[in-house]
Amino acid sequence: MDKRRVVEDFLRADEAGDIESRVAACAEEVVIYDAGQPPAVGRAAARALMTGFRDVTSRRTFEVLSVAEEGNVVYAWWQSHVDFRAGVTLGPVTTTRPFDVTVSGVHRFLFDATGHIRELDIAHETTSTIEGAVRAAR
Repeated sequence: MDKRRVVEDFLRADEAGDIESRVAACAEEVVIYDAGQPPAVGRAAARALMTGFRDVTSRRTFEVLSVAEEGNVVYAWWQSHVDFRAGVTLGPVTTTRPFDVTVSGVHRFLFDATGHIRELDIAHETTSTIEGAVRAAR
């Protein structure tokens, strides 16, 4: 199995808003740790997390800057441009108009023996997003 290809396909599916392809890449007992969110445990929780992000955004693009692989672990360093919809609530802020941000981060994928994603850690800077939301709330 080409883990790098799975990672790239996973991010392309995120861009397309293709939740089911992303969920299918996950193990039944997947755990997703996303910056600022409680862990999503299992495919149903993963689907809800992914759907929530898709529904508050109108566009997502990812540029993979680097990939490192060791055994069953793959790290993908990326930069993303995200267009958020109006009416998004982030922490104490609810936007009144759309806004966009560019952020960078790292995904850590841990694969199980069948090639499914068992764990996904999503680490990214959050300051740009909340600052954009504050501006879009005025």
